[in-house]
Amino acid sequence: MNAFNKLLIVIALATVVLASLIEAVILACKERYDWKALGVSLFDMVARHVILIVLPLSIATPVLRFAAAHRLTSIALDSWMAIALLFIGQEFCYYWYHRASHRMRWFWRITRCITRPTSLTSQPLTVQACWTT
Repeated sequence: MNAFNKLLIVIALATVVLASLIEAVILACKERYDWKALGVSLFDMVARHVILIVLPLSIATPVLRFAAAHRLTSIALDSWMAIALLFIGQEFCYYWYHRASHRMRWFWRITRCITRPTSLTSQPLTVQACWTT
């Protein structure tokens, strides 16, 4: 991971933390807010990304390298049409995955947890809890 990518991750983390804090303050003004859940979620997110920057290892790396080495073709992103087609294709695949996740029992166990939280800050904690239940 080069220095520019590390900088982008730090900027993205700072943006998410700031947005989460703004959301928490707004929600705390309206109703009782769970500050402990916010702290745990933000700590978990920041710690995982710091570990990723310091120790860039992943269980998926060998699988992704194998898939890249054996891909059928490469699509050059040198025109707006290629980017638009890839975007539409990705949205199409996500749409059908999401539909399937509401119908297939294993996918539904994950989807019901992700769609349950009422705020952005509680989502990472909820997703982790769903994988362990």
